[in-house]
Formats: sequence, structure tokens, C-alpha cells
Amino acid sequence: MTTLPPIKQQQQQPQQQQKQSILKTARFPRTYFVQETNGWAMVKSSMDKRGWQQLPSDHGDNTRFGLKWVEVHAKINYKTHSDGQMVNHIINNAVISAKNRLTQALKEYYYKGRPQKVSIPWMPDTYDLDRPSDCEELIKAEEMLTGTTDSSGTAAGSDSGGLWIYKPAYANRGRGISVVKGLSELREIVYGTGSIEPTPPSSPRPSPSPSPSPSPTPSPSRKPRSIIPPPVVKHKGIVQRYLKEPLLVNKKKFDLRCYMLVARTFPKYLAFYHSGYCRLTSMDYDTSDSSLKNNLIHLTNNAIQKKGGDFSAFKEFSIQLPTAIADIVESEGNAAAANYMRSGEMDHDIKRCMVDILKASKDKMTRKHGYFDLFGLDFMISKDGSDGWLKLLEVNTNPSMSRTNSTLTKLLPQVIDGTVELVLASQGPDVDITVCPDAFLAQSVEVAATASAGTDSSSTSSGGIPTGFSLIYDEKRGFEYGKKEVVKGQGQGKAKSGTGIRTHTTPKVEPAPVVEEPAPVVAEPESEHAAVEPTVVPVEPVPASDPQAADL
Repeated sequence: MTTLPPIKQQQQQPQQQQKQSILKTARFPRTYFVQETNGWAMVKSSMDKRGWQQLPSDHGDNTRFGLKWVEVHAKINYKTHSDGQMVNHIINNAVISAKNRLTQALKEYYYKGRPQKVSIPWMPDTYDLDRPSDCEELIKAEEMLTGTTDSSGTAAGSDSGGLWIYKPAYANRGRGISVVKGLSELREIVYGTGSIEPTPPSSPRPSPSPSPSPSPTPSPSRKPRSIIPPPVVKHKGIVQRYLKEPLLVNKKKFDLRCYMLVARTFPKYLAFYHSGYCRLTSMDYDTSDSSLKNNLIHLTNNAIQKKGGDFSAFKEFSIQLPTAIADIVESEGNAAAANYMRSGEMDHDIKRCMVDILKASKDKMTRKHGYFDLFGLDFMISKDGSDGWLKLLEVNTNPSMSRTNSTLTKLLPQVIDGTVELVLASQGPDVDITVCPDAFLAQSVEVAATASAGTDSSSTSSGGIPTGFSLIYDEKRGFEYGKKEVVKGQGQGKAKSGTGIRTHTTPKVEPAPVVEEPAPVVAEPESEHAAVEPTVVPVEPVPASDPQAADL
């Protein structure tokens, strides 16, 4: 990959000094701190080769740094964060990384200006368990499948309905996820465990006094203590309709892990896409009742799959590039799905989905000079595309950077190095963000605009963008991937009309007020500190102490 030339800093004139003062807030603009976990050695390598100085590992609380790369929000002191200091987590990125809040943001975005509710185009039917209306709609949807409306959920046929999947709001790495079938089990998820029926009042005790004083009449608004129901343990999170017929590889389920880099939030958003890789399960796909609780069949997370008895033999095959998966799909006779993955249509849909997520959330997340975020988005592909090929599963903050096989060993350093390159070129110490020149994007906007409306949606490097990344959103220039026309007068012009790839259109959303809020402590990263796995095939020198602590 060719390193981007630094953007030359203009000589400061007296009238520019106030405008440039924002760049002087960070006293040490070319120093960085990286938390020694989750691929930290790749971050170190990228920063070191650009001449940045690493702060000692015990300086995590030091507020004088140019860039900080850590695993969780708790390692960033947002109260003392100064403009110009780059940190790798937007303070309230839970707007999209928490599963229930992502659902809320997308529903608000798609429902805006519509007379009635519509399905979220990219997601399976999704219900937020914190919303009573969603809970009611979920139960009604299952009752329509089962043909029962019995309140107990135990009528004949009530356990032969659809398949659903429950996901906690903030958990990751497959924790807490379960496949649900039947109305009775779904009711337990929705309404909670434990009895919800009031207990009958106990018989009155005989009075010990021969002439008892009259008991006061209980208030109509208060219930006797004896009929208060026991506490109910409710589930928090979402329930989604399970994709019953996903595209399989060697009879095994797989998903796609793609990356969305928000390289800058202030003054204007700038975002990129990376195609990522595919994750496979180690056991053949099965939806029989006896298999529904076997996570080795239904969850692709490496943190789950490594618990299988023969995972060591399967590990090299467990992570593959999308092109390799498409080859296998074609060899198994599904030419339509293979063509969807290869033709650029899959990349096109993923990029459009990412743009919708950004438009639904950018005015809810805090904008500040220095914020950036690398998100991991998970998708699945249906078997025949009859209900749309692509399905969004979730958005992850701090995606795993564990190099557990040769595919990841080659891919992930490119992802990290490209992220560093784009962030520094977008808002580094040599960039005047009050102007937002982004000179390296001049050609890239034209390339991306052409690809967004044409058949060539390749994610290879173009227009000065690092290999594997492509531009999807440039708020400064009015560019969003998939939009047929971009703003004139800034080096773009009109994009080509569509040639075979459908363009997904979405309603315009009015900006919502920005809410400054701390990220929930429970939104832990995907990584697992205790697990230490060595690199399989080294592609660049990294310290021997690199823990490779993350799991997928």
C-alpha cells in the first residue's frame, strides 16, 4: 500500500492563528497510547512507521497525548479530552452498537414521514423488548404463525411456530444469544421468568381479642400485600426473526464481518467501508428441535466455535475471504448466490446499509474533533434472495483483531494500517479541520460515485484510499454511496445511472438533538483478555509480547 502524502500545512498568518488554535490543544500531537490488547501490536507498528512516539504502558491515565487506542470507553477520560486529541471510540456509539438502540434508530429513520410502519429493509423483523408495543407485536406475529391465541401459550400447535433468536442488548461474542421456538418459550423471553399471575389472598386470621376493634377499610388504590405477584426476571435486548434458510457452505452456516470506519465526526462526517471476511460454524446446519440449543450450529463467533472438540483442525477453514466463499457456493450449484457475492451487488448493498445506519445515527452521536471509530458489522446472506439477499445482524464496537488463522494474519494488519492512515489524513495534526480539505479524496469521490451507481463496486484501492477501503460517506461534499447525484462544484459531477444494481432509496431524516452521554460500562468489546493465541503466519514484525488476546 502506498502511504498517502502528508497534507502540507499552510503558513499561519495573524488572521489564521485563532482558527488554527484548535490544533494546539493537544500538547504532544505526535505521541500515542495503545492499550496492550486486541491487536495492539498492529496499531503500534502503524504508528511507529509514521514517526509517532509511543507513551509507556503505565501512562493510560495521561491526558497529554495525540492519539489513544483502547479497548473500552472506560479507558478514555472524555471529561478531560481536548479537541484535536484522537480517540478510537465515539463517546455514545452505543446509539448503534447496542442492539436495541440500533433497532430504535433505524425504525425512527425509516418511519419518518410515512403514514404507517414499514419493515427495516436490511434487518430481519426485529422487536425491542424494552418497548411494550414491540412485545405485543412480537406475540401477535407468533400467534399468527401458530394459529393460537391462548393466553397460556400451551394450546395445541403453539410450539410449532416460527424460529426466533434472542440477543441481549449489550453482550457480544455470542454471550446470552439463544434460538427460540414456540409461543410458550417466546412468552417467557418477552414477559420474564417467574409467575405473573397474582396469588390468591390468604384466609383471615382469627382475632385473639374477644372484642376486636374494627379494621380500617383498605384504600381502593392499594392491594393487600398477599396478592402482590413475585418479582419477574425480564430479558433485555431484542428478538429477531431467525433466517431459517441462510446461504450455506459445505452445509455450514456463515456470516460476513465487514468494517465501517468513521474517520471523522467533526465538523463533517467522513466514513469508509472495508469488505472484511466470512466466519463459519464447525457443525452442519440443522433446525430440528434437538439442535436449537447447540450454539456450535447456530452461532459463528470464534469465541463459541473454539469450544468445539475438533476446532483446532477446523480453525484454518473457519475464516475465509468472501471471494473464496463465493467459489465454494458456485461449486455447490448455487450460481445465483455466487454471482450476488462476486458481481459487486453484495458490496453495493452493504455500503448502502452502512449509509443508512450513518444517516440514522450521525445526529444522535456526539460530534467532536478527535473522535473516530472502527465498527464491525455482521451480515448474513439468504439462500435464494427471495426476501432480499442481505440481512444485517448487528454492529460491534471494538471488533476483534485476533489473528487466529492465515486469512486474518494477512488481512487485519491492512485494516489497522488503513484505519490509521485515513484517520490521520482526515483529522491528524497536519490537517486544518476548519477547512476540511481532504485533498486525498478529490479523485476518490468521483470513483465512489461511479461505483455506487454502476456494476463495478470493487473495494480495491482507488483515488489514494488504502487497499481494501472505499469511500461511502462524505458529508462535506454531500456524497453518500448509492445516491445518484452528488453536489456539484467540488470535483464530483453526476454519478452514472444504474446498470443492473438496484439503488435503495430511503426517506430524508430530520436531525435529532445531540445527546452527550457516557457509554454504558456493560458495552464490553468483543475481545477476551484471557485467551492468548500466537500469530499463525507473520506478515510484519511485531513484538514478541503481542498477546493476540481477542476472540471473534
